[in-house]
Amino acid sequence: MKNFAMPVKIKSKERNRIKENDIETILKMKSVHDITNYLKHNTNCSKFLGNVNTESIRRGQFEVLLKRSLFCECQNIKKFENGPIKKYLKVFIIKDEIESLKLHFRFVCGTENETTIKNYDVERYGYDNLNFLFNEKQNKRKISFKEFVESLSETIYYKILFPLIDNISTQNVFHVETALDMYYNKLLFSTIKKIFLKYKCENLKKIFGIKIDMSNIIFILRAKFNYNQHSDKIYPFIMPHYYKIKPSTVNLIVESNSFNEACTVLSKTIYKNFFSTDINLIERNFRIFNTKMLRNVFRKYSYTKFAPIIYLEIKTSEINDIVTIIEGVRYGMNSEEIKKHTSFNKV
Repeated sequence: MKNFAMPVKIKSKERNRIKENDIETILKMKSVHDITNYLKHNTNCSKFLGNVNTESIRRGQFEVLLKRSLFCECQNIKKFENGPIKKYLKVFIIKDEIESLKLHFRFVCGTENETTIKNYDVERYGYDNLNFLFNEKQNKRKISFKEFVESLSETIYYKILFPLIDNISTQNVFHVETALDMYYNKLLFSTIKKIFLKYKCENLKKIFGIKIDMSNIIFILRAKFNYNQHSDKIYPFIMPHYYKIKPSTVNLIVESNSFNEACTVLSKTIYKNFFSTDINLIERNFRIFNTKMLRNVFRKYSYTKFAPIIYLEIKTSEINDIVTIIEGVRYGMNSEEIKKHTSFNKV
């Protein structure tokens, strides 16, 4: 099972993924209920939506179930792997913990509801102390940032978030989620580097190398021009890994005085074809390119030890598109506008 049967199983999973015609169909729908009902009865989403009442499910609940289905798949795959690939799968699952923590912090900030959060089983992550949040909220007492962080004192996340306690300007969703993502990405890319060094898979290096570069670039542009963050607040959150872009180029982007100036710097890099005057379009261009690259690489490596890694990356992209569509429908956007925020190529 560890050598050949697992890639065969992964190949079967990939064939059963949501197809482009499914995406076209849900893009035309007008409600979250219609989308969840279609996915339940017409796609492989039936596996985790089987006992769910799609008429009463909320948008946040469905998104949590959708994302958690990915990590459940990863758990099942992990049982049949070993060595560096199994290490990667263990790291991948940590993302589930981090998504849960983000939701809990948003609950503290008043931007997420209790029903959505309780779809996560916090006890299994070892931070069941967060259950105190619900009682305190019910008592109408404002929970401090320090209390939230100290409830994580027995986990790795305490060390990550503790530096934010003394600076009130960093006690917000942007800084907390960025710090958690930074931790996860460092761990993930460190693990991928070990796999590359052992197996010398150039395509795997390319997939994650481009992902590192573009993650840094998109983060900088959003932090600087969407959230008006000063340069000294951005540098600590840049991943110290580079593929086809130099650290000096990254510094020029951080220090740029305007979005146009940043794009001028980027126009001289290998990623120049991704860029436009709209950050959302830049991200979409990358997602389209990345999805196409993943599927091409999967065809080449579908019966190798790398199949689980590439499959999970494809599945992540698929789930991100569905979540984007649901958000777009929720806010009354038309299908053409929603497409602009996905990796769906037929615009």
